[in-house]
Amino acid sequence: MLKSRAIYIAAFVFTLIWMGCAKDSTQAISCDGCGVTGEVSFDANVKSIIDNSCAYSGCHSGSAPGDYTTYEGLKTILDSGLFQDRVLSAKNMPPEYAPDERPKTLSECELCIIQDWVDAGYPDN
Repeated sequence: MLKSRAIYIAAFVFTLIWMGCAKDSTQAISCDGCGVTGEVSFDANVKSIIDNSCAYSGCHSGSAPGDYTTYEGLKTILDSGLFQDRVLSAKNMPPEYAPDERPKTLSECELCIIQDWVDAGYPDN
């Protein structure tokens, strides 16, 4: 009986671990067709993504941690690595509870543009 109970507990724990990892994303992001050639620019490519997806009233425009309305405000969170963790690794920003008129996810092209910019050292250009 004790052995049977241990098997059920092990199966339950395994199921929880497996389900917890089901949302992990390890797919490579494809930049084909994103329309960016050459160096990714903060002003030309990244700022519009941040403004639309992050830096609006009620989110990262001063009310949530980080003020993403300027490069300087965004740089602090980039330097800490938190931006990369949430946006590029966990892919849980923008959040699913974002207002209806705001995106709940970033497209592959948006993720690619941000990744290229981060890989280049996130220059203020």
